Amino acid sequence: MKVWRFVTNVGGVVAIGCLFAMLVMTNAEVLMRTAFHSPIPLVIELSGFCFAFTTFFTLALVVRERRELTVDFVVGRLPARTRLALRSIYDAIGIIAFGVICWAAWGKLRWSASVGDYIPSDPPLPTIIPWTALTVGLAMLVVALLVDLLVSLKALAGNGSKG
Repeated sequence: MKVWRFVTNVGGVVAIGCLFAMLVMTNAEVLMRTAFHSPIPLVIELSGFCFAFTTFFTLALVVRERRELTVDFVVGRLPARTRLALRSIYDAIGIIAFGVICWAAWGKLRWSASVGDYIPSDPPLPTIIPWTALTVGLAMLVVALLVDLLVSLKALAGNGSKG
């Protein structure tokens, strides 16, 4: 669990770094465009890449910290064991769905790397960058859901005190 906590924390640090980079790039772009009438090339593309890393690298952290959006006015009134069972079903469905998407993204990442696919920009940027963010972020999410599922199943098999 310590290794998993470390990995999800690294994902959070990468996301914070990407958010900071987006902030700096956007402000520099606005300053250069407004004050000097000279936009910085690739800022939109690089900000999009940073957004992809921020989005997908924080998914596992969100699951680990249980910060995802939920509708508690119904589920919160259910008994603890029922909530655990629902959580387990949610985790299992998520593992299957995001596992399939991750597998497809991995295929696209491998294809992109093998053919040298580029985004038509000046200069061209490799599509391997956003595909890496998607693949790694979704893989971390699947592992986070698996860890959560195992913890929930252990609690269900025990006294069910986890809520």
